[in-house]
Amino acid sequence: MLQKFTLRQKVIGAFVAVSVLVGVTGVIAMGSINRLSTFIGSTLTEQIGHSAIVNGLARTLLKSQDATGEYLSLDDPAALADVRREFHDNLTAFDGHLAALAERDLLPVEQDTARAMDELKTVYAAGATEMMQQHGTAVVLMARASAQLQSLTQATPRMLEAAAYAGVSANGQRLLTEQVLAVFDYVAVHNEGARARFQVLDNKVRGLAGFRTFQPAYTEFIDATQLVMTTVAEAKAATVAARAAMERLDGASLKLQELTEQMLAMQADEVAKAQAEAKTIRTQAATIMAAMSVAAVALSLLIGFLVARAIVAPLVQAIAGLDAGSRQVEQSSAQISRAAMQQAEGASEQAASIEQASATMTDMSQRTHQNSEAARTANTVAGKARDAATDGNDKMREMAQAMRDIHASATQIAKVINVIDDIAFQTNILALNAAVEAARAGEAGMGFAVVADEVRNLAQRSAAAAKDTAAMISESIDRATRGVSIMESAGGALEQITHHAVEMSGLVERIAMASAEQADGIGQMTQAMQQMEQVTQQAATSAERSASSGEALNTQVTALRDLVSTMDTLVWGASTARAAHDATHDDGGGRVLSPLRGDRPEVDNLF
Repeated sequence: MLQKFTLRQKVIGAFVAVSVLVGVTGVIAMGSINRLSTFIGSTLTEQIGHSAIVNGLARTLLKSQDATGEYLSLDDPAALADVRREFHDNLTAFDGHLAALAERDLLPVEQDTARAMDELKTVYAAGATEMMQQHGTAVVLMARASAQLQSLTQATPRMLEAAAYAGVSANGQRLLTEQVLAVFDYVAVHNEGARARFQVLDNKVRGLAGFRTFQPAYTEFIDATQLVMTTVAEAKAATVAARAAMERLDGASLKLQELTEQMLAMQADEVAKAQAEAKTIRTQAATIMAAMSVAAVALSLLIGFLVARAIVAPLVQAIAGLDAGSRQVEQSSAQISRAAMQQAEGASEQAASIEQASATMTDMSQRTHQNSEAARTANTVAGKARDAATDGNDKMREMAQAMRDIHASATQIAKVINVIDDIAFQTNILALNAAVEAARAGEAGMGFAVVADEVRNLAQRSAAAAKDTAAMISESIDRATRGVSIMESAGGALEQITHHAVEMSGLVERIAMASAEQADGIGQMTQAMQQMEQVTQQAATSAERSASSGEALNTQVTALRDLVSTMDTLVWGASTARAAHDATHDDGGGRVLSPLRGDRPEVDNLF
């Protein structure tokens, strides 16, 4: 049935059928993928939004806890105002997250948790407000007490001076001092025992002899003391109240944190459920795609089998004819191959001779170049020898000058060392004498002693400079050593002159040897040219044999024309060319006569 179609129609038809199958499979697969992506998109959008709100609750709660914890450690009103503002901002953000959470589709347990968080937030806010108010009051009172303490500090010395002027005994002054210490002890550490001790000492002071004389100053001291103690007591009470509010605030904060963690755990469970459902949908889609793929592959194999059956049968006939023709072509090709081999051998020999001649010429060129290089090298070596001798003389002169410089430096350094050493010794003696005189003078000579000490330090630094100068002498010795090294270098330069002379002799010998090898190379080139002539004759003979083989191949062209007709049938269909072909080649018994190898069986039953 398929024989009436052309090869193009068969191939295009098979491609269209397979494309339709692949398209149907792709449409079904895309449907499953769209379903999965829609579910994942909607679920993830919901869960991401939910998670963002819950995480926002957790973040604002942590920030609020940090703000309340920081508040108690501050005493600057501006910093306290900043922390209060930050706390209220976080609390407002917390309310916003709760409101956003209430608008979402929550589970019953999530709704209960959200309501509990809202109730606890009110308690938490009230506790934080009370704590901040009490701590702020305590800060204000402590600032006031600090100012009052300045007044007390000013009244205290006036009271003590008045008591001393009134002729109070040493025991009375001790009582006053203890009373002042009790006041500052109470103000510093809020010690109630110190306050009671102050009252006891007050009664004792009022009974001192001469009390009436310094009573006005004492009354001023007592008034300032009472004012400071009252303010400190109020600040202490406010601090205690603030810490109590902070403890209640911590309890509410812990409960809020627990509820937030519960909300996060519930959110994690919802995400896990969504992932499980997405996995189920993905498995279903994979199963459907696998089934459709198997069906498409099976149907594609069936279509391919039918199309191959329609195409391969004519190809088998064509291949059979080509096989017969190829046998005769093979024989002719063998003759051509042998002739070509002979030509190749001759060409190889010719190439080898040419290569040898080329190598000889190259070698001659290289050796000629070497001769030239050797001559230039000999000239260069002679120049080096001359330069080395000049350099040796220069270095000898440098050595003599260096030795003179070393001697001059050593002489100057010795003089400097003597001068510095004398100066250091005399300065040190003067410093010691000055220190002795300063000690005799007592306090009046303390300034002079300092100067003497600085002079002694300068003497010591001068001694250190003398040591540095000794290092200069060592450097002079090093210069002498370098002078010896320069002498050795000069000797080496003279040795190089001798070495370069030897090299020049060897180069002259190499030039002579290279000239002899050039003569040998010319002889080898002559022999190579003779071999090239023989190979040329062999190549001519092989060319004649190749021409004979070409004539034999021409007789095979006619036999291959029938094969072209068979391929025509394969490409253009059997409805036109096949009829005429069968009329001339069918023997009536279902057997096709091949124009190349006699008769061959039909191929209708190959599949």
